[in-house]
Amino acid sequence: MEKGYRILLAEDEAKLSQVIQEELNNHGFKTDVAFDGQIAEKLFNQHQSSL
Repeated sequence: MEKGYRILLAEDEAKLSQVIQEELNNHGFKTDVAFDGQIAEKLFNQHQSSL
């Protein structure tokens, strides 16, 4: 698997998003976390996410 993919994770449950982010990071992915739609849209426009 190619490393370096950037993932935008939109999840409003803080604990769940933390667990998911840790697992993604452990597998070599870069993650941005948004806790609501407005933040997700802002991050989407600021960064070029792979997924």
